[in-house]
Amino acid sequence: MLRITAARDAGVDSRLILEGRVAGAWVGELARACEAARVRGRGLVLDMAGVGFVDPEGVERIRRLVAEGVVLRDCSPFVRALLEGACDDRASGR
Repeated sequence: MLRITAARDAGVDSRLILEGRVAGAWVGELARACEAARVRGRGLVLDMAGVGFVDPEGVERIRRLVAEGVVLRDCSPFVRALLEGACDDRASGR
């Protein structure tokens, strides 16, 4: 299961908070949520702090999102290893 919450930040970027597993049917849900968030014309940040697992399909989808300009934050060491450096944890100190 994956919970996706749109954060109400005053900043210039949209932010989605992810909690759970990016796997199976939830990969498509993540793609749809990202598409909807990006329609607003702002940058997009995915807060990955609550993600415990990403399956191979999820890894590929997230890598494509990063290639399209989506920024990942607060990846756990395990998720960071799965994504092989796609996470940008400079702001969180990780």
